[in-house]
Amino acid sequence: MEIKKSVVVLLVLIVIGSVFIAASNSIANKLLIGNVLRGTCFDTDAGVDIYSKGTVSGVFNNGADYERTDYCIDAYQLKEYSCDDSSSTKFKIGSGAMGYNNNGPITCTNGCVDGACI
Repeated sequence: MEIKKSVVVLLVLIVIGSVFIAASNSIANKLLIGNVLRGTCFDTDAGVDIYSKGTVSGVFNNGADYERTDYCIDAYQLKEYSCDDSSSTKFKIGSGAMGYNNNGPITCTNGCVDGACI
């Protein structure tokens, strides 16, 4: 009887260990590119769309989750978040596209309302 209990406990531990290893590998595959630890990034407004309010979310290269939503700093300045595949975190503020400052706010000529230029 004691041997049966030991065998059952061993089998349970093997199953739990296998599940843990499989889950760890699936998470690691999202963060690893080659041998470099990288984050993930998703953008609801498909990149730099200053006319749509978007939310950028994902996992930093250290494994921490993040979420940032575009917002108006004031009546004419927009804080735009986007994904950047060249960055180690895959996430940045602002945009290099169309001449926008990489890290600073974007000036909305016609004004900024609810996280988007009008």
